[in-house]
Amino acid sequence: MRIATLVPVALVVLLGCSTDEAPAAVDERLIDGFHPPAAEPGQIRIVAPLVENIPAGADMNWCNYIANPFDGEVDVVQSRGFQSTFGHHAILMEVVGAEGRLGESHECTDADMSNARFLAGGSDAAAQFKIPEGVAFRIRAASVLMVQTHWINTTSKSAVGQTVFNIGVKPPDGSRKAAQLFAAYTANISVPARAPGRAQTKCTIRNDLDMFAFGGHAHEWGTNVRVSVLRGGSEEKREQLYDHHWEPHFQADPPLNYYDTHAPLSLKAGDVLHVECDYKNTTDAPLGFPREMCVAMGFYFPGTADVQCGDDHWGFGNAGGMP
Repeated sequence: MRIATLVPVALVVLLGCSTDEAPAAVDERLIDGFHPPAAEPGQIRIVAPLVENIPAGADMNWCNYIANPFDGEVDVVQSRGFQSTFGHHAILMEVVGAEGRLGESHECTDADMSNARFLAGGSDAAAQFKIPEGVAFRIRAASVLMVQTHWINTTSKSAVGQTVFNIGVKPPDGSRKAAQLFAAYTANISVPARAPGRAQTKCTIRNDLDMFAFGGHAHEWGTNVRVSVLRGGSEEKREQLYDHHWEPHFQADPPLNYYDTHAPLSLKAGDVLHVECDYKNTTDAPLGFPREMCVAMGFYFPGTADVQCGDDHWGFGNAGGMP
């Protein structure tokens, strides 16, 4: 089962839910009622094409292919994204070799994620996410950009959605290391109506990874998220990496553990991550993936491609998802 189009939510995951901050200067490209802050000095604003018709009750992922605004290779050293109402998350990605898709706009498929790399996430929670000195997300010159957005329209009417990113870039520097996304997750979530529940998964680390940020992710029915590592796969060498009581607003702004790049969180090949999530379903219907999630995620360096480990299926390279 391929679910790559859903996984970057984990991610980053981390960086996104809708926001509506105090308006700055009027931007005629923005829809009524959407007032993200203006780009700061040294930043560029990227405005994604409108998602014209988000059906009533829809829970969908949308992909827009847009032109790369940069003349050459650049490093993203600062980023923040914003979505209009009903936005759940937004991710700016680069897709090498996708010139033929430029201008396409459609509901995402796994094919869209087959050569995509993370650059920036949104929205309001991204203000808490800091890219450390000496690390960046690199945009190559021969890239088309893609905006992948997730929308949950809870009303009985269709809606229009919009996403913007304010990003700071610098010329590539030989001393700066490229970073990428890591996510370990399970699609096996089943929480009965009006009842507690639990999900768990493991991920066997296949390649050494150094993380500058690490955390967990669940949605509004989560009550606790825990991540431990069995060093070398040994239960006797279990270390607790993350343990947080969960609150509904954490789905957009999850607590993260940050590490000095000179003393990162190091995961070694052969280590086994154990991810556990507890839930309290207050609805009259069962909850499953992707409406509820159980994810461990982080950002590693140096890295040229995302890593997604779904129920211990390791996807590494530019594939952007599990096989």
